[in-house]
Amino acid sequence: IMQSSSLPALLATHALLPEDSIHACLQQSRQQQLPFISLLARSTSIDTHRLSPVVAEAFACPQLDPT
Repeated sequence: IMQSSSLPALLATHALLPEDSIHACLQQSRQQQLPFISLLARSTSIDTHRLSPVVAEAFACPQLDPT
């Protein structure tokens, strides 16, 4: 079972984005019918190298390292 609802909480816990930015992205993703993670990667200055382990934790799947 995916636990994607925990991703916003983990973003705040790991201090990757301020909570108001997280809420704004959630609302925008719903309005634009885009996946939350896609919107985060496109519209924020979040470092994807820092984001990747948080996403892996949220979805309870291993992080892939392409290097």
